[in-house]
Amino acid sequence: MVAKVSSEDLKKRIIEIERNIKLLEKRKKQFEENTKKIISSAACPLCLQPLSLEYKHDYLERIARYTQEIDIQLRTLYAQLDDLKLKLHSNV
Repeated sequence: MVAKVSSEDLKKRIIEIERNIKLLEKRKKQFEENTKKIISSAACPLCLQPLSLEYKHDYLERIARYTQEIDIQLRTLYAQLDDLKLKLHSNV
């Protein structure tokens, strides 16, 4: 037997997921901004040493992996959010 979840619990979970989505989108935006800075930068902003093309390439690969992971997490959260909203509307 499946336990029925209260509307309040669903609303709390929806708010939590929306908060997580906003945090991930903010993190992704920061990665994108940092990527633009690194690509256009000739030197490290901290130590002022020249940035090699190898370093930039490695950095871009790491950022691409991070943003892909964020995209996967976002898709999962959006799917969960849609599911919870459907459950909430069916509870009403």
